[in-house]
Amino acid sequence: MVQQGLKSLANAAQAQAANMAEPAALRPDQLQMSRQLVWQQPDATTMAMSWAIMVRTYGEQRAALMEQARGRHLPSGLFMAEQGQSAMRDGRAAPMMLSEMESWRFAVYAWGAEKLVLRVVSRDPGQPDEPRRRRARVAIRLELFIEGMGKVLVQMEPAGDGVVLEIGANQNATMQFMRDMLPELAAIVSRNGLALVRCHLMRELAPVREEYNNPTRVQTAMLTQSIFKAMAETAVLLSQPPQPKDLFSESA
Repeated sequence: MVQQGLKSLANAAQAQAANMAEPAALRPDQLQMSRQLVWQQPDATTMAMSWAIMVRTYGEQRAALMEQARGRHLPSGLFMAEQGQSAMRDGRAAPMMLSEMESWRFAVYAWGAEKLVLRVVSRDPGQPDEPRRRRARVAIRLELFIEGMGKVLVQMEPAGDGVVLEIGANQNATMQFMRDMLPELAAIVSRNGLALVRCHLMRELAPVREEYNNPTRVQTAMLTQSIFKAMAETAVLLSQPPQPKDLFSESA
């Protein structure tokens, strides 16, 4: 019963996000001098709204599933499995959970068809002897591959009126690339009304401890729309495909 509920949960989160998501579409460029295909730039505002809805819907329904697992009653119709079956845009599924067994981990998109991974990461909230500030720590983490360089992790953690930015890049070239990108990332954070409290550039980010990674409603509420927007703009910036060099110079 719980496994069936987990599948319905994935479908429900997918369906909720589909109402907001508008993935980038590939269109033939109409310029007479070019026969290239050009990706339209994704709308970071729409992406951020979709991601926030997806995370919060998943959190609420996952909490309800845990209540069900403890033998408590759930209202009928809580999980919208039927809606999830039709949650497609342009033949592609909207952002959704990757697997019922990988909690708080979602497939999302920015440019084109390349899949990115968005994850909510939290500390164990159940240590009463810790200061509340430390117990409430939560972050969103984006995993992507930069063409020709490899895997990059970008994490934003709420800290007062700002964020702590952590970047993981284990290749030398990727590390240097991300170091060069820091001014643009800082500008994104500032543009969304957030202060950049600290920034750490490292080879690897701390691994997620699955047994503790169960964010509470208090924790997910700390992930404001501004933080989702900053992460969406970061995804658009870092996943942009290389532009054709001869777009306007193709000879007859």
